[in-house]
Amino acid sequence: MAYNLNLEVETFEAGTTDAPLAQFRAVVLNASAQVEYPAGRQTIGVVGITQDNLGAAQGDAVQVGPALVGGRTKVEAGEAIAVGEYVCFGADGRALDADTTGDIYYGQALEAASAAGEIITIKFSYLGVAP
Repeated sequence: MAYNLNLEVETFEAGTTDAPLAQFRAVVLNASAQVEYPAGRQTIGVVGITQDNLGAAQGDAVQVGPALVGGRTKVEAGEAIAVGEYVCFGADGRALDADTTGDIYYGQALEAASAAGEIITIKFSYLGVAP
């Protein structure tokens, strides 16, 4: 069962224009200090994981659990992920197995996902780059 631990939330304004922000997905800050999905697997600068406001449109308030080392959070998987795998985030903010050279990983999966769309728990760690 997915869970959050040691996670405080911050409120940001949704800044995405290409799609509404979904719950339990990674976000980055844009030039206007609004949150939006990362550019892809090799993105540095993920500020956290959306915790509420499923379908937040541009300008809506959204709660974000910060990506702090040791924090645990729920995240939506974008593919099958095994327990212990390092995770990066795709262009839709979902967690992916950091198995491609150059992927920027943010933590490890504490639960397995057998397919995309499942909610799992990850533990944030120091940033790393997949070899």
